[in-house]
Amino acid sequence: MERNLNFYVANLGAEVERIFYWRDKKDFKEVEFARARAESILDKIAASREVSGREKEFELLRESIFDIASTKQKFNINVSQMRAYFTPFALRAMQ
Repeated sequence: MERNLNFYVANLGAEVERIFYWRDKKDFKEVEFARARAESILDKIAASREVSGREKEFELLRESIFDIASTKQKFNINVSQMRAYFTPFALRAMQ
């Protein structure tokens, strides 16, 4: 499988799902592990030439993910909203 932007963003979506899961379970150690993995993926995305022109989108995404992993969220982002964002990338990555 080619590791392109869709691949990385689809994997990022899986880590975001894990953040929500562990946050709901109140296992903040696991939340931090998932957040760190998400940050690593975000760094790979930021280094990609495919992001050109979408840097602001991915910086907002990074900020949103960090907020979700925080114990004091300032945004009101729910799992359904994030799934709606990540699903198209996952579907394209599977094609």
